[in-house]
Amino acid sequence: STIPNQDDARNFYGSFPSITAGVNCVRWSHDGGLLACASDDKVVTIYEYGGRVQSAGSIGSKSVVNVEKYRLTHTLHTHSMEVLSVEWSSDGRYLASASMDNTVVVWNAKKLPERIVILDTTRGGHNGPVKGLSWDPIGKYLATQSADKSLRLWTTDNWQCDTVITKPFSQSSQTTMFSRLEWSPDGQFLFAPCAMNNQGPTAQIIMRKDWDTELDLVGHRRAVTAIRVCPRLLSYVDYAGKTIQVTCVAIGSRDKSLSVWVLPRVKRPVVVLQRLFKHSVTDMSWRGTDLVVSSQDGSIKYLSFREKELGTMLTSQKMGNVCESLYKIRPAQYCNNGSESLLETPSKVNSSFIDSPEELMAKRKAEAAVSKELAKPSESATLPNKPTQTVAAKALTEQRQQQVEVRTSDGKRRIQPIFLGSTIDDESTPAPAPMQSRAQPTTEPMQTDDPVTSDGDEGGGR
Repeated sequence: STIPNQDDARNFYGSFPSITAGVNCVRWSHDGGLLACASDDKVVTIYEYGGRVQSAGSIGSKSVVNVEKYRLTHTLHTHSMEVLSVEWSSDGRYLASASMDNTVVVWNAKKLPERIVILDTTRGGHNGPVKGLSWDPIGKYLATQSADKSLRLWTTDNWQCDTVITKPFSQSSQTTMFSRLEWSPDGQFLFAPCAMNNQGPTAQIIMRKDWDTELDLVGHRRAVTAIRVCPRLLSYVDYAGKTIQVTCVAIGSRDKSLSVWVLPRVKRPVVVLQRLFKHSVTDMSWRGTDLVVSSQDGSIKYLSFREKELGTMLTSQKMGNVCESLYKIRPAQYCNNGSESLLETPSKVNSSFIDSPEELMAKRKAEAAVSKELAKPSESATLPNKPTQTVAAKALTEQRQQQVEVRTSDGKRRIQPIFLGSTIDDESTPAPAPMQSRAQPTTEPMQTDDPVTSDGDEGGGR
């Protein structure tokens, strides 16, 4: 279930030259406006999405060009070693970063770069590198997982360590680079990687009610590295005609494979994709029922699931009702206040986007030609009154008129454009959300004969 290996399926949208060290984790804020990057240079960098650029470089240029704009807004300094993970809270209030320096820093997402608290040993924190973290969708807890073979739950009202869970991780070898844990959309379950059961790698299921750890998901042959949960519950009608609500969980492992589960009704995975990569799975991200998976081998796979395979995603309103029935509160992320969700109306978000740099450059080439024709004086026409122009717009018009036209020896016209477009936006027009693509999958399975082990034969563990 991957995008075909074709050049036109891998469009480039932007790069971040200000990041000079290895990037370990990137996360979009829930409103899609900010992108947080955790990297090896000990900092967290925040970029603001600014819409599409209006210049695509020189016509015919073979170099890669940005077609989206990002502005560096903040560089967050506190960690003394590599930052391994970063996560925005579901309500948009907090940003948390985890590091090799054994600490977690909580930032005020509304007033960056303001720092709220450092979760370290003075507050009952970890004694080893913190490899993953996840915010409770109900807003009460922050979960963190460390190389010290423990998972800690922090309360968000006083930022103290409330619970320490060690049993499922006591046998783990901690050879994974990351430990991407995550909550279910309704907050009833916490799924944690890097667990062991009878010397076999598992994904641990932790029950919110009493932090019970009796249940786990087995089958992967090497340590589980990343767990990502579909952002909302799914519903389907079973054979008895009963409507069932389930959590969809994707699990990636050092065995280079991926499994997808629907819980708690199904005891076996919906699909297992073996040897999906040449190296360990490092991270994943859901958009609706589409899943993007990254690997340490440098490649990315895009999986698209149909409704009949997983179920129908609950609306924001229904998710709010579920949480209200369980906890007597309605989380902020499920309170739309009349606004539509990006998960429910993706076509409206992407309708104004051009899908590739080639299309954008062709569009700018056509605009340059039109500008040249309009610049020619007309003997029979009476010039109308010109509207007032801004200095930037006037300069843009003058530059577009400076393109050079020559004829070759065979009589062909050759136009050398001087300027294709402007990076100046109309401030009154809001920028659209980032482009998110969709592709139909293939379903060819992959096989493996690797032995079961918690360590694996790949290098790269931190």
